[in-house]
Amino acid sequence: MRNIYKVVAQVRSVLGWVAVLWLVACSPSRAVTRYVLIAPFEGEEREVGYQMLYGARLAIAEANRLDIELLAVDDGGSREQFQQRLSAFERDPTVVQLLVAGTPSASLELGASQHRIGRWDKAEPCGDFCTLIFFRAQLINGETVTVETTSPPIDESFRVAYLGSDQFVPEPLPLALATYQTVQALLKQQPLPSQTYRYTVTAENVRAN
Repeated sequence: MRNIYKVVAQVRSVLGWVAVLWLVACSPSRAVTRYVLIAPFEGEEREVGYQMLYGARLAIAEANRLDIELLAVDDGGSREQFQQRLSAFERDPTVVQLLVAGTPSASLELGASQHRIGRWDKAEPCGDFCTLIFFRAQLINGETVTVETTSPPIDESFRVAYLGSDQFVPEPLPLALATYQTVQALLKQQPLPSQTYRYTVTAENVRAN
């Protein structure tokens, strides 16, 4: 059943960009405030998008913000397509926040052993319209990953809430908590998390350095 869901989710992400064009072209019949998540939902980095999606959904649900619609859009897999999506949403007056992550959005080159999500150039056209989720992970060996992000290690209370938010939610990774806390701050109009945490993650535990 879990495999079937993943296939359906990927198909929906493909159709998501078609929906973007329709949403931007058509005026909504009711007032709506939109948060848009642009991230990879296909290919090798698709877990990035889904971790962010469930983290953002949980924050909005806990705040009981029925006035906010969260749209998830695949980044297209290239910097050019990513920029096209940004431009499209800049023309949509209902979009108040863009959440972005993924390799096409990054402005730094990747090292051979490092996968970087974040560290964007502030001079990008997105400007203050985007909230950039900061997360960096470096593979140390086959089982251990060093994480650098704006969220502390995942605790059991977040894990329980996250896993209980949907039937098919995967085990939370640090990026899920970083997104959750970032969206919480946006909803409360508070400063975004800025402290940097560094810790190691294994399949069995999370421990702070």
